[in-house]
Amino acid sequence: MWFFAMMSLITAQIASQLLDLRWSRTNAELPLLALLPGLGHGRGARRALLRAAMLVPARDQLVWLTLFVIVAALLHQGWQVDAAMLGMTLVALGMLAASALAVLGGSPLCGWPRGFLMLLALALITLTALSFTAGPQWQPLRLAHLGIGWAALLLWLLWLGRRGWRGLQQRPHPFLPN
Repeated sequence: MWFFAMMSLITAQIASQLLDLRWSRTNAELPLLALLPGLGHGRGARRALLRAAMLVPARDQLVWLTLFVIVAALLHQGWQVDAAMLGMTLVALGMLAASALAVLGGSPLCGWPRGFLMLLALALITLTALSFTAGPQWQPLRLAHLGIGWAALLLWLLWLGRRGWRGLQQRPHPFLPN
């Protein structure tokens, strides 16, 4: 399960880094894409761009989930392991969506905030998994702290995604900078 958590987060971060590298280059390729016929303007072009940015990494996440659920079934793990892996996949997909929106909106996370986001997600996944093994006397305290941590991560991802979406909406065309 730890390997799955790491692979999910790493897959999302690699996709985000590649998108950031491709999108942040200052060259004439992106404005030329705006001139191609069939790409359209407005919401359709933005949705197509987001779909293109997220489709392959999301498919990779689902392939990882399928493989590890099969392995967990062969090892006779309980439903808790399957639920935890599904939760990890949802966290990784949320990080992917927020990062893709931030990059395409012109305000990507760079440096230590990106690393801190990944470490926060990994720490929350680890602490949530470990919380099932602690004694019942720690249950209320554990749930309160985990709830605060998950709420903070969710709020950060929502803020990052909303900021990126607003930046993408302000562009005259998805391939043209502001």
